[in-house]
Amino acid sequence: MQILAEAGGPNRQPGFFSTHPNPDNRIENIEAAIAAEFRNGAPDGLTR
Repeated sequence: MQILAEAGGPNRQPGFFSTHPNPDNRIENIEAAIAAEFRNGAPDGLTR
């Protein structure tokens, strides 16, 4: 997702005009889902 955000550059159109969700929003949603699933931190062997 970070690569997609960087490739889009600063001139990316707003998410509501896009056919795909904004990569920054996706990153936030993924991180929130991980935090909800692993409240005590990620298990051993699971990397970012």
